[in-house]
Amino acid sequence: MINHGQEYYEEFYRCLTELIDLHAFELQPSFEGTHTWYIPYMMNDSIEYYFVLKNCRTVGNYLPESSEPVTARFHTPSEQVPTPLLVVRQGQENLFTIWFETLERVQKCYAYHSIGHFWVEGQEQWRQLVYILGTIYDKYLFIGQEVCNQTELEIMKLMECAPFRFFSPIRESMENRYPDTEEGLRYFIRLASESGNQKLQKALERFQTIRKLPGFSDHTGFLYRTAVRITAGKMLSSENESTYCAIRKKVMEASSCYPERDYGEPFNSEIQISRDRIASALNRSGFEGIYPSFKKGRIHILAAEEHPFTVPELEYEDIPFRIRFMISESDSDEINSGFFRKPGNRGYIIHSFRELQDHFSL
Repeated sequence: MINHGQEYYEEFYRCLTELIDLHAFELQPSFEGTHTWYIPYMMNDSIEYYFVLKNCRTVGNYLPESSEPVTARFHTPSEQVPTPLLVVRQGQENLFTIWFETLERVQKCYAYHSIGHFWVEGQEQWRQLVYILGTIYDKYLFIGQEVCNQTELEIMKLMECAPFRFFSPIRESMENRYPDTEEGLRYFIRLASESGNQKLQKALERFQTIRKLPGFSDHTGFLYRTAVRITAGKMLSSENESTYCAIRKKVMEASSCYPERDYGEPFNSEIQISRDRIASALNRSGFEGIYPSFKKGRIHILAAEEHPFTVPELEYEDIPFRIRFMISESDSDEINSGFFRKPGNRGYIIHSFRELQDHFSL
């Protein structure tokens, strides 16, 4: 969805103010020249939301590598200033001014259920879900209900449950990023009950009781963190795998209404060629299935992808398109069963197609 015109001035001002307050303001020129500038607001695997300033005239130099504090002022058209004006100050010395004719707001939601970032080793099946639900929660928090479907509004409540987000996908705790609420815990208890996992349900209900005790009131304290860790440990047993499957099913349902990222040609074709090459190699080797899910005997392979943003100017870390593989060895037919604790189970990540070829002699 692309919107433009002066009716978005108020929204632009609000987002600009928020970015400055959060020290997250960025300004990127188009690769084709400085007549177009981009300002990202929310960019993650579930949404790209940014502003585009077009037909620009600039004075001064914007210093993207500067560590100086940034302030910005937006002026709507007036008798004194006939076109919109953005004034950016970096520190005390550098002043950069943009006059522009057109303001566009770009808001595009994307499918995310196949996304996989594997920064932390161990329990990758849960970490993948925590990451995905975190992106949903963030787009709701910063943009609002209008960019979320009903299933997303339901399942994102899990991010308010400490035992669920215990499996942080990044190398630090997520406790300071999301609130810990009774509603989030009740929702997790309900999912455990609906999926028939009485042991997990009882563990969560015990946590529900003890978190209200005086000694556990400090959610950063040792007692509380110990209770979270013990409760989260119940999520690792294969006995409670069906709750994972239920959450994963809801994630796929929530994501399926959104399109894949569209990069245009030739990049779209290159991505599809990579997927087809993987499917052909696995099928030739006796694995049944279609991309991204394949199975042979006790081995299940699930492809997980990393995607860059569709606007190259806003690709902060120059992340290429990449496919990794979640390998599950288990007697179960469920996806990622091998990551759960049970004799004979094994789950691990293979980080490239070449490594997959070598590992399975494809």
